[in-house]
Amino acid sequence: MQGTELHQSGELSISGNFNDDVLANDGLVQTSNYWRVIQEYRQYFSDEQIQIVFLKDLKSSPDAVLRECCTFLDVGPGFDFTDPDEARNTSASKGLATTFGRIARSMPGYRTLAGGAPSFLKALVRPLIKDSFTGKPDWRPTVKEKVVSRLEGDTNRFLNYTGRPRDYWILDA
Repeated sequence: MQGTELHQSGELSISGNFNDDVLANDGLVQTSNYWRVIQEYRQYFSDEQIQIVFLKDLKSSPDAVLRECCTFLDVGPGFDFTDPDEARNTSASKGLATTFGRIARSMPGYRTLAGGAPSFLKALVRPLIKDSFTGKPDWRPTVKEKVVSRLEGDTNRFLNYTGRPRDYWILDA
């Protein structure tokens, strides 16, 4: 949720250099402060009304986790999850806007035009608009150390709240 709002707000200044972008855009790190995010929800909802699902659990026991989610949401146990293992919203479908892409997106009517374009045309134009992600980022040790330092306290509070051990996520790995 926060990442989408941050992206759509235009507050990000993305150059394409991962380490420089992380240092220049505080919001990229802030979206990983899960304890802070949960606190915002806790202002309006009791803990019993908040369900937290860890990707690790979803991957290891998808049926059990989906059943728990259905119970939490009061969805009938017979709900059919068609292809629950099918990847959706994967990073392969995402990308970093090219210079042309940033200019095109700032033009009035871009979203309407892009939304109504046929699939074959979108596929032809996509390389001009977005560069695809090609792998995991190459962290500079100083940048990673700074980010880990900023996230550590929040992460520990979040893991404690969810009953997970402090080493559940290895931040410095």
